[in-house]
Amino acid sequence: MALQRQNILDLIGKNRHKYSSCIITCFSFDFTFFEECVMTALRLANVRNVNVLVDGKFLEQSLEMVTGNEFKNHKTYSLTPVYETGVFHPKIMLLTGPTQGLLVIGSGNLTSSGLSTNDEIWAAFHLNSIDSKNAPVFAAAWQYLQGYFPQVKGFNQQKLEWITQYSPWVRELALIAPSKTFIPLDDELEVKFVANTASVSIYQQLIELLPKSKVKKLSIVSPYFDEKGIILEQLTTDFDIEEIACLTDQQFGILPTKLNETLYNQVAFYDWKDCLKDFDSRYNRLHAKLFHFEYADGWEYLLIGSPNATIQALGSAANFAVNGEAGLLLKRKSKNGYIRELGINTKNVSTLNVKAAAKGKTNRGDHTPSINHENKILYAERNGTRLTVHLIKTSEAVYEIQVLNSSNEEVELHPLPAVSEEAVIILQQPDKAFRVFLISDGVRVSNYSLIHNISYLVKSTPDPSHDKLTQIIEGFLADPENSIYSDLLKYIDYSVDEEEFGLPAKPLRGTSGFSVSTDTTIDHTYLTEEELYRLRSAQARDLLLLNTSNVQIADILNIISKGMVVQSSEVQENAEQALSQEDIEIQMGSEQEVGQSVIKRARGEAEQRAIFKHLDKIDKFFSNQHKKFFETRMLQDVPKRPITLKELSNVSVMTDLLYMFYGKSYNVSTIEVGLYSTNKTKPIIQELEKEFGMVKTSKINRDNFSIVYFEMFPEYYLKFKKRVAASGANLLVNQEEFSPITRSYPYFFQEDLKSILIETFGCFLLCANSKAGFHQYTNESQNEKVIFYRDSIFKKCTFLILNIRWREDELVYRDLLLLDLLQLVCPDKLSIKYTMELKKAIEDLYKRNQFKSEHFSDNLQYCFSNLIPVMKSWQRIYNKDSNSLSSTRSSLVSGKIIYNRNLGFAAFKQSGKDSMVLVKPCFSWDDYIGEKALKIVYPFTNIIVFDEQLSLQELL
Repeated sequence: MALQRQNILDLIGKNRHKYSSCIITCFSFDFTFFEECVMTALRLANVRNVNVLVDGKFLEQSLEMVTGNEFKNHKTYSLTPVYETGVFHPKIMLLTGPTQGLLVIGSGNLTSSGLSTNDEIWAAFHLNSIDSKNAPVFAAAWQYLQGYFPQVKGFNQQKLEWITQYSPWVRELALIAPSKTFIPLDDELEVKFVANTASVSIYQQLIELLPKSKVKKLSIVSPYFDEKGIILEQLTTDFDIEEIACLTDQQFGILPTKLNETLYNQVAFYDWKDCLKDFDSRYNRLHAKLFHFEYADGWEYLLIGSPNATIQALGSAANFAVNGEAGLLLKRKSKNGYIRELGINTKNVSTLNVKAAAKGKTNRGDHTPSINHENKILYAERNGTRLTVHLIKTSEAVYEIQVLNSSNEEVELHPLPAVSEEAVIILQQPDKAFRVFLISDGVRVSNYSLIHNISYLVKSTPDPSHDKLTQIIEGFLADPENSIYSDLLKYIDYSVDEEEFGLPAKPLRGTSGFSVSTDTTIDHTYLTEEELYRLRSAQARDLLLLNTSNVQIADILNIISKGMVVQSSEVQENAEQALSQEDIEIQMGSEQEVGQSVIKRARGEAEQRAIFKHLDKIDKFFSNQHKKFFETRMLQDVPKRPITLKELSNVSVMTDLLYMFYGKSYNVSTIEVGLYSTNKTKPIIQELEKEFGMVKTSKINRDNFSIVYFEMFPEYYLKFKKRVAASGANLLVNQEEFSPITRSYPYFFQEDLKSILIETFGCFLLCANSKAGFHQYTNESQNEKVIFYRDSIFKKCTFLILNIRWREDELVYRDLLLLDLLQLVCPDKLSIKYTMELKKAIEDLYKRNQFKSEHFSDNLQYCFSNLIPVMKSWQRIYNKDSNSLSSTRSSLVSGKIIYNRNLGFAAFKQSGKDSMVLVKPCFSWDDYIGEKALKIVYPFTNIIVFDEQLSLQELL
């Protein structure tokens, strides 16, 4: 065991793959130092899931005066107050990764002095296998920390679960039986983790573990003692001690000024500054704690950690301690002795007269006077507009929750619901909510509590799959012009997550132009413990949906599509960009050769393929949802499963890709080579054509008809030339120079976009029918994200529809798409104000878009002057009395638009006995009818129509 002076933050290192989560415990906490120094060190090491347990009484006191900068620089760490009978005082830092761990136990707090300037003492252990000799120490520390987990509230419980989820070796620590004796670390050193628990005190463990033989010398280093030196009395009673030396801090410590005469004459006290050779008053303030037992037989035992030399910290032989404390007891055969190795020397040092020491000091040591309020707020967190407050309420009096902003100004005041442990309120100004407290008749009756923001906490997941995606997203934000979309899209998850339907929740229906207001408040009073656990697990799962790869990708593309990140209008290919990424080793040659049988296409084409692959995945997903309906043609078989956040984020990605890449092109440069084609060389040429992705041209050499010409990427020419030479055939036509041929390829043709809108968006809109709608989550943030995506999809899809040319026979598809978007996807009521905002938003999309169709103005005029006014009128009638819009099937003419909650809008074609033929985007093409039509079972006489004349009359 090496003893050296070091900053413990340096032990974390900068390896971004070692650790991903941590738990830190402390008594005092400095927000500024922690966020600027500790969090910076943790982030450099890619430790994202940070959990801090701090003494509740200290935190209460510190929150009496806030700067407003708390949670400003770093918002993803969690802060949990812990309450003990005395104080919560252990100093533990546990870092965990997929296979490795770091455990640091000592005396320093999360303050500038505790981690930099104070004289502190620490012990550090590393683990890289559950079979490590250090594993029992980790197991004991983990078991101790778990004793405080019941005090962790809200989403912070999920953050603790992440530790075992992404560091599976932590779960295996439970298999290590608790050791009642010392754990051998090597041939010389043994160690035992000790802590105050509900069943035993540290002092009781000392009595059990230390030998009963004579102690040659007991050295105690502690800044704080009992005023009467009670712990010293206990030690001299329970151990046979020949000599006692106590080192303390006369200037800043608490000394045993009322020590009895017997102990006063037996114990030698020294001032810390006189015992260190390199003492510097600017830095060496004593805060370390150690008890060194040196036995006559040569064995030495060293207790280090958080406990001071007080009865509150150590307890007694008969009584438990009131403080939460933790430390390590080291055992070894003495050589030089720990005291000497630590550079502590009391020889030729004058003793300290503790009774004559100054008594007027204000320092109270590691003690904070409790603020006696009749109620206590334990924790508060915000999930969108939903504020959850965990509290202890001591009476049935009527209270209110006061919300403050970061400038300490009153923002909102809400009545406290009639609950005792957990209150939920809906905030009107959630972004301003910073701190809360309870009041009664205008008087504060609780402590202050900072508000954690779940939308930030959820981003602290240590899931390793997010690392690479995070780097790619950061690359898009830093240099969007050179970012590769195919790299981004490969992280999209297309699987159906049935866990999203684990709780019964009402689907958010098609709004018919109106916002849906639902009461998501759950009465926890009547839930069993198991039901409450399932509920919170479901809520935590819902919150994680905000940080999935799909949502992250959808959000970054939404930012880019809004013009907040500048893009280049075209992609220029070159040798480096076109090189395949599959075989890096082959690319190391000086000629940049690519030795693959199948050559990958260049970046632009790779992006195009990635985009079309995403579109194809979306199309297949929603098409499969309609499979049964298309087979039975019965309306009851239309999909009724609400669309989830994951599925909606994928549609948002599709919409943004279409918006950004329609009208955009990529350039590909090639060279032309000539080959002599004969019956003998034709098989070789065919192999070369396949191997190097060559494309035969129509060029003819009229002087020699046996020469055929191919285009190929220039970066493959050197390898191609070697391959031709190796064939032994006279193939290659000598050329002195190669003129590059550059061609521009659009990512989408107009017919591509039109087909995607009709087929893929049409299938999505059918899934969004009013019987299915959108999934409603238990957490407000998810519902807000759903609305955000619906709004984005609605506006961009509407723009795409208006920005292309529709033939006369295709106008019905245009109108049906627009009507379904307005009825099923638009998240707001079509008020005059919203309609004006919508038109401006679509015009802004037009201004920013790469492609500006000459038909946009006419389509926009039709949409806002004809279609939307009629739609607004139709919706008012439909919501008031839908039967008034009903007509008999026999009275319908071909082309009449009808509406059904299962289908959305469709165009009537013809009627049968118990059936109708309808035209609608996403239906299969019917060669006989000459349109995308489907004959559906419909035995009813009447059906709702989209009656423009009736709507116009109502509008007038």
